[in-house]
Amino acid sequence: MNKNIILVLLLCNLSACGVGGGDNGSDFNGMPVIQNVRVLEQVTDENAPVHLLRYVTSITVEEVIAFYKEEYREPLSIKEYEGTTVLSYKNGEKNIKVQLSSAPNGTDVYLMYEQ
Repeated sequence: MNKNIILVLLLCNLSACGVGGGDNGSDFNGMPVIQNVRVLEQVTDENAPVHLLRYVTSITVEEVIAFYKEEYREPLSIKEYEGTTVLSYKNGEKNIKVQLSSAPNGTDVYLMYEQ
């Protein structure tokens, strides 16, 4: 494994991974995170060009979009690509993407924050 990239491939509650839901003020690089999810992948190394948090939640794609609109803000754009929805945000000079796709029992979410 490359020492410059930390990949955490865990199935865990976000609070155990150091990130958590929007209601309690926890976030991932300033982006709120839905509570009670399973984290599948996390990259937070300061040398990585993109910080990544991938998680699965039991709520629908539409509910995840509503969550980010309410807990963060309206996205600059929302685009659909063959079963995937991408919300685009900008925080200063940093680009933030929230990529959503339907999973068997909810939604697969990728939070990608450009470093």
